[in-house]
Amino acid sequence: LALQAGDVDLVTNYPEPDFAKLKESGEGQLFAGATTRLFFFQPNMTDGPLANPALREAVSLGLDRETIVAAALVGVGGSPANALFPANMASWANADLSLPYDPTKAAEVLDAAGITDSDGNGIRELDGKDVVLKLRSYEGRAALRPTLEISQVLLQQIGLGAEIAMGEFGANNDALKAGEIDLHLQAWGTAPQGDPDYFPSTLVATGASYNVSGYSNPELDALLEKGRGLFTTEERQPIYAEVQEIINRDLPVIPVFHKTQVSVGNGKVEGYQIHPAETYFASPELAIAK
Repeated sequence: LALQAGDVDLVTNYPEPDFAKLKESGEGQLFAGATTRLFFFQPNMTDGPLANPALREAVSLGLDRETIVAAALVGVGGSPANALFPANMASWANADLSLPYDPTKAAEVLDAAGITDSDGNGIRELDGKDVVLKLRSYEGRAALRPTLEISQVLLQQIGLGAEIAMGEFGANNDALKAGEIDLHLQAWGTAPQGDPDYFPSTLVATGASYNVSGYSNPELDALLEKGRGLFTTEERQPIYAEVQEIINRDLPVIPVFHKTQVSVGNGKVEGYQIHPAETYFASPELAIAK
């Protein structure tokens, strides 16, 4: 509204549905750029159903990331995730990894683990109880709520119950740590300064500040420590490629999609570029045409 009224010259992180309408109508000064921001689920791995690795694998296989991107971001805001880092992080993205959508395999994984629907009510059971996963996210990013809603439907299609709610970021983390919820949908910049160590060392290293899932893997911890002690990209690349491989295997975070930032100007903005880390906004080139 402020942009339309002429009170501001540029709005960053424009809502994707509104951006799509402007793009379709040919209106507005439109900017779009891939970023390192990842939308992902963090599971409770300490107790509850997602302590079971087969269930985490099935959840990932049951997420149709293409559909989520198309619906939640209206086709203008991102790309499905195959690992922690997007393709635009060319030095660090592990191009050999993938996170496929395969509901048939998800069902096979659950069946093999004995997580079946024995009473015919449409919900699979683990240890004699219906698997009803509690999913939570927070306001502040327009794509979080629709991603949560679409994920609920997708999980139900592979026989997993899902309850969704929106909360506050810190409270959600506390609830995940306490075992009160099973999955927390979040959106983080994975490399604010371009370094691949920040995200895994903050979220999945043993005892890390935001490792509220309870995940601990000495192999991963050793790799991260080794990676921090090396200096050249060539030395560090195989370390962080393996880190991503372990994360895709154990799923202490379940990547969903990488975010594209969309911004809209008033037609007078010059020299504006979207930085992949979403960190830098003002530069000597940024100006308003007179």
